[in-house]
Amino acid sequence: MLVVSAVTAVVLARIGHTPQHRLLAAWPRELPLPPAALGAGLLGALAFGDEFRHPALAADRGTVPRRLGLLAAKLLVSAVIALLLAVLTVACGAEVLHLFYGREIVSVPVDWVSLSAGWAGLVVGCAWAGVLAAGVFRSATAGLAAVVAVPVLVVPLVQRVWEGPSVRSAAGFRCGCARFFCRSGRSAASVMWRPC
Repeated sequence: MLVVSAVTAVVLARIGHTPQHRLLAAWPRELPLPPAALGAGLLGALAFGDEFRHPALAADRGTVPRRLGLLAAKLLVSAVIALLLAVLTVACGAEVLHLFYGREIVSVPVDWVSLSAGWAGLVVGCAWAGVLAAGVFRSATAGLAAVVAVPVLVVPLVQRVWEGPSVRSAAGFRCGCARFFCRSGRSAASVMWRPC
């Protein structure tokens, strides 16, 4: 993942027009997650996937309190590995960019504390999503699919809900007609709004 991140950062710098925080994270706008977050999610999913791949281990899993302790340990280890991966990604990306393009492209951003916290949260969140999804679905592949599904499917839905109701629905009108076309071909603007 470090090599992929470093190459991505160099290519993004060569193309230009990439903000510095995305450049150091090697996160192109076209991808839902940066390579480091995908790698952390993959490692998290693999941490839980091996137990279900080998059924001989099923008898030794123990009772529920021992399983919760095992889950907590896996979450802790995956968080530490994800943080290590996040730090190494930014450090390797900064060094490669410094090597190829000089010192001016890798200056420290003004809001580096909030950017670092967000970066760490993203990578640790992906690792935890991989662990938890692999545990729920009992498959490392499903765990990785869940890691990718969160930014692709869940985040846009949460953003739409977070935006809140429109002005028309707050005034007592139905808001469902505004975003579709009627079967007769009329646009939503020509549909009669009815009160709730």
